[in-house]
Amino acid sequence: FPEAAALGKPVVGRELDIHPQPGNHPLYRSILVPEEWIPAGDLRRHLSRHLHETHRLYRRVLQPEEIDAAMGTLRHGGHVDFGNLTETLQRGILMRLRDDPSLRPVIGGKPADEWLREALGQPPASYTGEGIPEEAYGDELISCYGSLAGRPDEPMGNLAPESVLDAYLSPENFHFLRTCPTRIRAVIFDIYGTLLISPPGAVKADPAFDPVLRDILSASGHDLGASPTSVLHAAVRHHHAESGHAHPEIDLLRIWQEVLGTAEDLTDLVTKIEKAWHPCQPMPRARETLLRLSGEGVMLGVLSNAQANTLPTLDGILGPVTPLLAPELTTLSYHHGIAKPSPELFRMLARRLEDHGISPAETLFVGNDPRQDILPAQEAGFRTALFAGHPGSVRPGVCTPDLTLRSLSEIPSATSSF
Repeated sequence: FPEAAALGKPVVGRELDIHPQPGNHPLYRSILVPEEWIPAGDLRRHLSRHLHETHRLYRRVLQPEEIDAAMGTLRHGGHVDFGNLTETLQRGILMRLRDDPSLRPVIGGKPADEWLREALGQPPASYTGEGIPEEAYGDELISCYGSLAGRPDEPMGNLAPESVLDAYLSPENFHFLRTCPTRIRAVIFDIYGTLLISPPGAVKADPAFDPVLRDILSASGHDLGASPTSVLHAAVRHHHAESGHAHPEIDLLRIWQEVLGTAEDLTDLVTKIEKAWHPCQPMPRARETLLRLSGEGVMLGVLSNAQANTLPTLDGILGPVTPLLAPELTTLSYHHGIAKPSPELFRMLARRLEDHGISPAETLFVGNDPRQDILPAQEAGFRTALFAGHPGSVRPGVCTPDLTLRSLSEIPSATSSF
C-alpha cells in the first residue's frame, strides 16, 4: 500500500496470499459474522447456485458431497467470513447491523470496532519509495499457482492446466469471488402487482360488488339472484375441493359457463366483469422496461396466477407488449390447473428455459410477493428481484431476494450487476 505510506496516512486492508511483504500495515484475514445472521438456508442456496453454474461453465459435473464440503470451508465455528459472501447476503447483514448497532462482527478475535480503533492508532508505515520489483511480484504469483495446484516447487511451465482447474474448483478453496459471474439472459415477470397495479383478485363473496355484477349479467341476459358473487364463490370452492392439488387454480371462463348454464363464448362478458371488479392500472415504467430489455436481447416471459383475460388486459393497459414475450415462457396458472406458489409451475418454466440453453442462474424472476414469487423461484434456482415500488404491491412474507426494486426501470442495469 505505497500510496497511503507515502502520504503518511494509516491504512487497513485484507491480507491476501499475493501480498509478498505486508510490512507493518494492520491487515486482517477475515471479518467474522455469526452464521445465524443469515436467514436459514440462504447461505447453502447461494453456494449451491454458484457452484452449479461455475461447474457448468467449466463443463464439470458438481457432486452433492462437494456442496457439503464447501459449506464446511465457509464455516468457522458458527461464524462465516463476511468477505466470502455474495453481495446479496452482505447487504442483508449490513441492514441488520444498521437496525441493531449493538451487533458486532469479529476481526482477529476482537469486536470489529475495537480492532479498527487499535489499527488506526498504529503509526503509519514508513515509505522508502521502492516498489515491489516486477520480477519478485511475478515469482510470488507463480508460487501462488504452484501452491494452488499442490506443486509449489515446480516451474510454471510444468503445471498442467487441469491440475490448476481441479484445485480452483476444489471445495477446500471455495470463495464466492472465484465463481464465474453470471449474465442474465432471461427475465420472467409476475403480472398482477408487478407489471399491473391491481387489487387482490381472488374470487370471493362481495356484497358491495353484487349490484354492479347483477347489472352486467342482466345486460347480457343472465340472472344469478341477489348475490351472484356468492354463487361464483361457491362454484370456485367446489372446484378447488375437487382438484386434489395443494395450490389449485380454476379456469374462470369455464366456471362462468357452469354457473350460467351455457356453452357460449363468455370471453367478452368475463373481461367486462373483471375490468369492473378488479380494475388495473399500468405500473410505472413497466412498458419502457419491457421494451428496453427486449431491445437488449434479453428473453422475456411471465409466470402469473392469471386467467384468459389477463394478456388482453395487459396489452390494453400497457400497449402491445405481449409480442415481446416468448410464448413458451408465458406460464399462466389457468392453463395448468395449479397456481403459485406451486413448485411445479417454476420447474416447468425452468425446463422450458433449458430448451433455450438458459439455466435458472441466468434467469431473473421479478415479483412482488415473497411467498408466491420469491421463495418458490429461489427454490427452483432462479435469481430473484422483489418489486416493492408501489404501496399496492407490498405483500406479507419474509424472503432474501437478490435484488429489491423500487422501480422496474432498475432492472436493465441490475441484470449486469450479477
